[in-house]
Parts: sequence; C-alpha cells; structure tokens
Amino acid sequence: TELLNATSLPFGGIYDESSHTITWIFSNELEPNAANQVSMEILLGNLDCSLAGSLLENNVSINSTYYNDASYSNNMFAVLTPVTDEISPVLGNCTDDQSVDTNSGSTYVHSGTGWDATATDNCSYTLKASLTGETTAASLETLDGVTFNKGITTVTWTATDPSGNYAVCSFEVTVNAFADLEIEKTVQSETVEAGGELLYKVVVTNNGPATARNIEVSDDVSHLFETPLYSVDETTYSAWTGTLSLPDLASNGSFTLFIKGILAENLCGEISNTATVSSDNDENTENNSSEATATVEDNIDPTITAPGLLEANADEDGCHATITDLGTPVVSDNCQIDTV
Repeated sequence: TELLNATSLPFGGIYDESSHTITWIFSNELEPNAANQVSMEILLGNLDCSLAGSLLENNVSINSTYYNDASYSNNMFAVLTPVTDEISPVLGNCTDDQSVDTNSGSTYVHSGTGWDATATDNCSYTLKASLTGETTAASLETLDGVTFNKGITTVTWTATDPSGNYAVCSFEVTVNAFADLEIEKTVQSETVEAGGELLYKVVVTNNGPATARNIEVSDDVSHLFETPLYSVDETTYSAWTGTLSLPDLASNGSFTLFIKGILAENLCGEISNTATVSSDNDENTENNSSEATATVEDNIDPTITAPGLLEANADEDGCHATITDLGTPVVSDNCQIDTV
C-alpha cells in the first residue's frame, strides 16, 4: 500500500516506505499510570481491490529504550480495519433516444457498437444491458446484432463492481415499422380540348413514421392517350408504360411526377382517371388512390356533305318540278351529332 498523508503524521511520526511502518519517539519520560496518546487518521492508497470485504490488519508495538518491560506481551496489539470499496463505476457513451425504421421485415436488427455504453471503475466491473418494453432481454454485453421489435424498447445499461456499487443509464429505441403513403392526382391543363394535350400532376407523400420502401405508382392512361409521356421535373419527358418504381421515401418526404399526352378527338365531356400507389410497408391503404376528372371541350365543328346533283323534268306548266327523293347528306363529327 501507499501512505498518502505521511506529511501530516502527528508527534513527528516517521514513515518507513520499505517496511511500511510509522514510528513515534516520545522524548518525555512516562510516569507510572500515565499515558501518551496518539490519535491519527491514516489514508492508504493503491489497495488491491481483491481486499474489499476483508479486514486490513495493522500491528502496533510499544518499546522503551530505557528499561525492559517485564510484560512485553501486552506491548503489541493489532488494529483490524474492514476494507470497503464505496466508489461506484462511471458510465460513458450512453446514447440519446433512437428512432429507426425496420430493416428486416417488421423488426430492426442493430449493427455496430454505437449504442454500447462504456464504463470505468477503481476496481473491476461488469457491464450488462437489459431490454424492456416491446423487446425483452437480459445480460447483454453488446447491442450489435440485437433484434428490436416494432414499437418502443427501453435499453438499460448497468455497470456493477464486486462490492455492489453500480451505475445505470438508459435510453429508448423506437422502431417504426409502417409508412403511410398518400397519393394525389390533379389536372394541370387550364383548358382541355378534344384532340388537345392533357397534363396530370401526381404527388406521392409519405406521412410516416417509417420510410416507405419498394414504392410503385400505377396509372393506366392507355384509353386516353395513344403515346403517353411522363416527367419528374416537368422538363424532360419519357415514354410512360403505366407504372413507375420510386426510390425509398423518408417520413414526410414527397415525390412528384407529371403524365401527359394528346387526347383522342372522340373524347368529349367528362373523363376520369385514377392513379394508385403501393409499397411493402404501407399499413394504411385508404389513401392509396386518387381520381382526377377533366371536362373536355369540343371545339371541332361537324362536317356535312350534301347529296349529289338532282335532276327532274318540269311539270306541264313548264315552271315547276316535283322531286320526291332529295337524297341523304353525309354527316360526321369527332364526338356525336345532335341534330341534322
């Protein structure tokens, strides 16, 4: 051991580091039935932690250089002091609350040691983690590779030394298992005419809380456009095949695309079309479709062709002719004919 306060020994005590002894020499004579008292507090350091819980024995002896003490046997005694460790471990790297998305079905498998606490202690210690809540476990030495169920799990790290001193820290892990995708389709063209261009805008929004994965937007416009096109920036257009796979969409994120084409001339009046969205982890499907309705104006005039030239003989008076069959004109329109 190491004497930490040797400079404060009372009565000029001398500490011998080699023998670990303290010696006091009293210069005054000690009369019969008199006493010299030494009251002191000795602070020792570098005690082996294995001594915790045991008794530390300090031997004290009294000697006189002037005469022999006939009862020398009572000039020695031992002071037994229990050794206790009252210093608790100190925890470090106890992370803040965590919010993560599932990465293995409806669970999250943690990777790495970033959530592992650290500890220090004057002696030895054990460091274990326990899980409560949606996920339960005990005596974990690391969270690397641990599977967390969806919902909230409380992680508690506890460092304990052999004397029962301990330190605790905890944090919550929230696993977001499901996303909530919403789709909205609107007509962007101010005027829609038969045979003219029609532009749709489709917006997909993830209301969270989890990231939406494997997203697919579907919109069948083959009955509206002969050659439909789509764009994600309303500038560069490519052929639209009816479906589009989107990248993963974080919570509160959105994705916009535009679909356009030239309407057939025979489409008039109200036309409706529905776009849908789906993903692997969208639990709410009530907002996964959106219908847009456009009113198509018919500004194309009908065509009519009169019957061929009619010939008839005049009546007896030479001024009139009677024609019983005027023929049938040829009429057409891009939509429909109401009256002729």
